[in-house]
Amino acid sequence: MEQVHGKFGRGFRKWWRDLPPNKKKYFLNVIKENRRKIGITILSVITLSGIYYITHLEETPITKRKRFMAFNSKQLEKINQFELQRIMESVGNQILSPYHPDARRVQTVVNRILDANKDLEEMRKRKWGIAVIDSPVENAFVLPIGYVFVFTGMLKLCTNDDQLGAILSHEIAHCIQNHGAENVSFTHLLDLFSIVIIAAIWAVVPSDAISLLTHWLYEKSLEVSDLYDKMKC
Repeated sequence: MEQVHGKFGRGFRKWWRDLPPNKKKYFLNVIKENRRKIGITILSVITLSGIYYITHLEETPITKRKRFMAFNSKQLEKINQFELQRIMESVGNQILSPYHPDARRVQTVVNRILDANKDLEEMRKRKWGIAVIDSPVENAFVLPIGYVFVFTGMLKLCTNDDQLGAILSHEIAHCIQNHGAENVSFTHLLDLFSIVIIAAIWAVVPSDAISLLTHWLYEKSLEVSDLYDKMKC
């Protein structure tokens, strides 16, 4: 998160430095004249956002780390089922038969990982499935519901099953920790916070100066969201 905060701070300093002197003066005057309204608005938004954040904290399985989750288990299940259906529709004709040697290889490696971790509830409660996609893409991923996707390009890259096992173990760890939903939740929180605070300030003090700031805030929130996603991969 330090990297995220640093990027945001540097971006704000650059934005302010690049403003022409007349814009800086106008902007400061607007803030000075409306400082009470702006302060109350920002404080209200931060307070409500803090309450929303705290009431949506949960513990991660296994590591017991606190994190923000915007969606409940039923909502996540629907999202994951939709994502599985979407992927199946897009690569369905490229999926190898379960009797294909590559599919059997992946199934064997996945079974070894599941058997070695069968004491974990997060492993047991999922209905695991695999799909090997006939594509030169060197990638593999696991959906949170427990569906393992491996591209044949990745299988060629892994010269033995131990290498493949290390990659799939990493992806399965992301799955049982539900990092995908955590990333989406953070993005959702950031978008919500940005939109609400921008709308609130604009409603209280509609001016060109505030328009410049709110536009910058929204763009930076998108950049920070992208950076956070990359850091979690």
